[in-house]
Amino acid sequence: MELRGWDQLDVLLINGDAYVDHPTFGIPALARWFERRGLRVGIVPQPRVDCSDDILRMGRPRLFVGVSAGTVDSMINNYTANKKVRSDDMYSEGGRAYRKIPVTSVARADGARGAAFKEERIRPDYATIAYAKLARQAFPDVPVIAGGVEISLRRLAHFDYWQNRIRPSMLVECDADLVVFGMGERTAIRIAEDFKKASELSGGPLSLSHDATRAALKRLKGERGIAFTCSREESKEIQPRLKIPSFEEVRDDKRKFSKAAYFIEYEASPYNGRRLMQDHGQKTVVINPPALPLSQEEMDSIYELPFCKEQHPMYKERIPAADMIRFSVASTRGCFGGCSFCAITLHQGRI
Repeated sequence: MELRGWDQLDVLLINGDAYVDHPTFGIPALARWFERRGLRVGIVPQPRVDCSDDILRMGRPRLFVGVSAGTVDSMINNYTANKKVRSDDMYSEGGRAYRKIPVTSVARADGARGAAFKEERIRPDYATIAYAKLARQAFPDVPVIAGGVEISLRRLAHFDYWQNRIRPSMLVECDADLVVFGMGERTAIRIAEDFKKASELSGGPLSLSHDATRAALKRLKGERGIAFTCSREESKEIQPRLKIPSFEEVRDDKRKFSKAAYFIEYEASPYNGRRLMQDHGQKTVVINPPALPLSQEEMDSIYELPFCKEQHPMYKERIPAADMIRFSVASTRGCFGGCSFCAITLHQGRI
């Protein structure tokens, strides 16, 4: 920030992966996309979640905080299919899943004092929830926007393999004001532009207590690719909509679960998909229709951004995922298949 002459960021992005400036890593790609539009962007990769020190280093952002679990769902990164804890993480420095954290100094036998360390997972379980709560704790009045594959695929009630139970929508547990689901470049730019206008109207950094911020959030709740929660009373005013079986119903009835899953798949098309709603107790999760896919020109403009395609120089060891995709070329997005073991269709669409 000092080298660039910045006194404040516009957008702060929190990421579950180590920082690799490559378009296959979502948060760095989004940061470049924002930067192209004149925004001041900072990235905090893999912050500690037991304190706010890491995300406070660059100060309070002017517009919003964005959070993502990373390129892969955090539970897949942290556990094997046999539910064993992984010791490695391809998206972390040295491929390690753990790091040592100094806790205090301890007396040694020779009378000198040395540092004591504890090991902690670099990426927390259900990282989107952890990072959103961390952002809210550090910046209580700043809008928090969540996105990425983890919350996109958990945006409605779902079966969690690791806990062997039906979990509620991650939106209910995640302390975010808005969620961007699917491939979110176009939606994210709309959010940034609306928040920038709101900041100009309010004459300073955005705050959830400002009328301009609340008005911007209200407008954005009508945009494609956006999901949010509201009270059940408020949800009655939102039209058009398709109500699917509630969390309580899908938790207790397998047929209702199957019915909800059918509607989620059936309404996933950006061209004719309808707005979905699912009650969770006194709250309702609202899922707007998916964002339209990018044109060829738009996609080319993203991948042609000035990525250095290297990991950040602060890392002393290689990041395995960075080596794996170093010479990769993206030719398309989405998949027509819809295989049961793959999330691409549901996250990126069929085109």
